[in-house]
Amino acid sequence: TVFYTITFRNVGDESADDVVITNPIAESLIYVDGSAFGPGTDIEFSVDGGKSFGKAKDLTVSENGVTRSAIGKDFTHVRWVMKENLAAGAQGTARFAAVLQ
Repeated sequence: TVFYTITFRNVGDESADDVVITNPIAESLIYVDGSAFGPGTDIEFSVDGGKSFGKAKDLTVSENGVTRSAIGKDFTHVRWVMKENLAAGAQGTARFAAVLQ
């Protein structure tokens, strides 16, 4: 299991709004369902190489002409969207786990 921890900080003198952290998931890894964590964020996923994002429960993929709900192996990116501005000097953490295919 690989654990990703992304630490971010606002080094500016003013609060930052619309902060979004996006992390690709390596092709050799499978996202561990339910492992994404980020206080004060909405967590979204992509199944199309980062072109679009949505809540895990809302994403679907087509496999052999059949549409099904997306699962960990389908996710290509994880994205954390801050719910509020990030104050000057403030920092945060975003995490997720993945396993080798």
